[in-house]
Amino acid sequence: MKHRVGYLCALFVVATGCATVDQRAGFSDVKAAVETRSGKQVAWNLGTELDAQVAEEVRALLADTLNADEAVQVALLNNRELQAMYAELGVAQADLVQAGLLSNPVFDGTIFFPISGGPSKLELSVAMGFLDIFYIPLRKRVTAARFEEAKLQVTGAVLDSAAMVRAAFYRHQADEQRLELLQTVVQALAVSLDVAKRLHAAGNITDLDLARERAQVEEARLQLRVAEVAARQSRAQLNTMMGLWGPETLWHIDKRLPALPPEPLPTDGLEAQALRQSLDLAQR
Repeated sequence: MKHRVGYLCALFVVATGCATVDQRAGFSDVKAAVETRSGKQVAWNLGTELDAQVAEEVRALLADTLNADEAVQVALLNNRELQAMYAELGVAQADLVQAGLLSNPVFDGTIFFPISGGPSKLELSVAMGFLDIFYIPLRKRVTAARFEEAKLQVTGAVLDSAAMVRAAFYRHQADEQRLELLQTVVQALAVSLDVAKRLHAAGNITDLDLARERAQVEEARLQLRVAEVAARQSRAQLNTMMGLWGPETLWHIDKRLPALPPEPLPTDGLEAQALRQSLDLAQR
């Protein structure tokens, strides 16, 4: 009876299969596609030594004056939402592996006790779906297509995130430059108001002229406060997109937007290139 039980256990292992899922199998394709299209690296944080090196790279980027490319790189390495998408990619990979396995068999056992005495009799049986074997190729094709779609969707989400981070960086940089400009304007108008007060005391300008000078100063101060709020909001948004918190948010940037290129960017063949590299068309 022991030998029979052993044979049945061996049959269970062979029939159902045992597979180890490599979570990073699909991520390698996403990583290669992102690096090819954007020149930026992505990393999936699974608590390994490589992840510790990535965290150190993020700290090194934040320690220096941050530019747009570096902000995008920090976001691709550190954004929590992207990490969650990579986990969903691992689930899709597990589904693909599961599709190639047979369903678990159904075990049945019966014990017979003779009325007239004597040893009991044990009968064991295993039942499996015969058609399940023929469905395996179909299930694998369907899940493989879904897996490829998941990789393209994650790649597109990563590239979209990179574009949004770059736009958010330039928006914050513009807010900082506008804030600096308004600070200079307020200082200049404050000096002008002080001169106007002296001229008014000397009788050289009217009360209306002095009131106009004061109104200009107050309006400029109001615009300055609005600019300060906008700069804080755009910085907070950028911190969220880069996945930063606590001391990591103390980064600094050049508060001036880069100069415009002397020549316009070439547009010849741009539409054809966009169609060739479109991930949306690749999913269809």
